[in-house]
Amino acid sequence: MKIDRNKRGTVVVLAPHGSLDINTRKVFQDKLIEVLDVGETAILVDLSHVDFMTSTGLSAMLYAAKRVEQIAGKFAICSINNDIQSVFKISGFDSILDIYPNVDEALENLQ
Repeated sequence: MKIDRNKRGTVVVLAPHGSLDINTRKVFQDKLIEVLDVGETAILVDLSHVDFMTSTGLSAMLYAAKRVEQIAGKFAICSINNDIQSVFKISGFDSILDIYPNVDEALENLQ
């Protein structure tokens, strides 16, 4: 799994590509830990390049949110396609995670 990383103001934007599932969860979590280990506290996960997500991918999002919460940071997700948005709604994750329609709107709320 490729994960783009860039910094927009005080927010690190992680943009995974492809599927977020049992085969790619560790790659995603390792990248998140790498970002947190250098002291970053505001993370946005841009899912615009993720075309498929399983329950394992959902648990990776929850893991990320909890890790950021432990350091009193900010965490959000944006740019979810309709299929993945349905997975978030069915699981109830849409009510426990901050989800925005696009990067710009998410950044306004995270900075």
